[in-house]
Amino acid sequence: MSKVYSLLLLLCSSFLYSQTITIENIENQLSEAINIGNSQNPEEAIHPLKKIIRESENINYKDGVLSAKNALMHIYYFRGDNNEVISISNDLEKDSKNIKDYELLANVYRLKGASYKELGFYDKSNIEIEKALYYAKKISNEDKNYRHYSIALIYNNLAGIKGLLAEYHNLQPDSVKFYIELCLNELNKIDDNDLELKQWKYNLIALEYVSLGMMNSKEGKSKIAEEYFLKAFEIYIKFPNPKDEVTLLSKIADFYYFEKKFDLAIKYAQLGIEAEKKFIAPKFKKEIYKILFKSYLESGNVKESKKYSNLYTVLNDSLSLVDKKAINLNIQNTNKEKDIEYSNKVKVIYLVSVLIIFLLLVGAFIFNRRNNIILHKKYKSLIDNIKKEKELKEEKELKEERNIITTSEEIIKTKNYTERITDETVISILKKLEKFEKSQKFTKRDTTISTLASSFGTNTKYLSEIIKKFKDKNYNDYINGLRIQYITEQLFIDLSFREYKISYLAECSGFSSRETFTIAFKKETGMTPSFFINNLKNEI
Repeated sequence: MSKVYSLLLLLCSSFLYSQTITIENIENQLSEAINIGNSQNPEEAIHPLKKIIRESENINYKDGVLSAKNALMHIYYFRGDNNEVISISNDLEKDSKNIKDYELLANVYRLKGASYKELGFYDKSNIEIEKALYYAKKISNEDKNYRHYSIALIYNNLAGIKGLLAEYHNLQPDSVKFYIELCLNELNKIDDNDLELKQWKYNLIALEYVSLGMMNSKEGKSKIAEEYFLKAFEIYIKFPNPKDEVTLLSKIADFYYFEKKFDLAIKYAQLGIEAEKKFIAPKFKKEIYKILFKSYLESGNVKESKKYSNLYTVLNDSLSLVDKKAINLNIQNTNKEKDIEYSNKVKVIYLVSVLIIFLLLVGAFIFNRRNNIILHKKYKSLIDNIKKEKELKEEKELKEERNIITTSEEIIKTKNYTERITDETVISILKKLEKFEKSQKFTKRDTTISTLASSFGTNTKYLSEIIKKFKDKNYNDYINGLRIQYITEQLFIDLSFREYKISYLAECSGFSSRETFTIAFKKETGMTPSFFINNLKNEI
């Protein structure tokens, strides 16, 4: 009897609770939660929004569910939780199709595409953002200002993804400027009398100026790039928007860093830190920390550089973990879709295929494990050598300079190889080689045996023979060895070098291309540059 009574009581309380939930109540809560989401601490809106979703579902209020999930997507996106964005977007995609809410669909596909972009799935991102454009163009003309803004926002996203796709597929990013122009064209159609959209309009114009600044910077047009960046900054002074301001300031700081204007890079990066406090955006904060630690390092402020290096490492590890989980989950979902699609086709020779795959996996596992052990031994050996070389150099600097060849007996030993070369010439060339190694002139790409011999006041035959005898290498292996030794030492000593692209490392160590650098690096060290850099990063 008591069980029946308890059940009746539970049903009654649930009924009474449902009666207190009204659409008006939900709309008020939703308005308050969205305001919190646009405030300094948007994450505080997550719990209220989840509560609104539950209450809306209880009274079957679909608009409440859709609006709350849409607000949640924005918060998760700027928090960097791309997996949650994609998960919510999948739910919203089904729900909003039933009511043909084109505004919502455009937003859902746009944020879903933006999240795929953050995770590195550029082709998927492009597909989703193209869908967003399709639905944005279906928004009613009755609200033409919002329609223009939605389309402009998607053109902004398309410009970004087209640029990344061009870079990924090694193509010219011709379409980027095209989409930026389309975006600005749509924004110019928005009436400035629409006060609600006016700020959004100019904030997006500022973002397009940032994109144009970045494009001109890449093309080496520094002055034009700076003008666009500062125009964007002026807009944010008139129309403050902490969310987009963080993005802008990180890009301006990055621009000044590569222009080697480190004081300005630090100035705008610090402004970015302050702006981020008003709207929490960890992924942009990470980029700002990175710029600060590199800029302070270049400015000679080791203390500040170390401080921001530590902050960057902690935040980067945290965000990488979130992204890794999201990437793995999306890969799993993709594999599940493929399994469903092809499951009916994979029946013949099933057991044989499984056995072959198993044997291949076992073989690959054994091979990779053995290979990794060998590579790590080579890595440890290389690090030990770098440390020893560093110690030897320090000891050598404390001692008095001395000749490489000190006794005539040692010269006599070389007679079988250098019968035509006098003892004085051998000693002179060896001393010049020692100075050449210390000067780091070997990092110049145009250094050839001819130019080197000419600078030494000798001929290529003598120089080649002495290098072969005393350095146990031909000229090419000798010069490449010096370059690889230089770049491995820089990577070991200077944290900022580990953030550069392989192509840049190749260039600054004197190689003509990324490919020749990689081949020489592997020949000299037994491992690829990427393997060496990743292991150095893991030791931080």
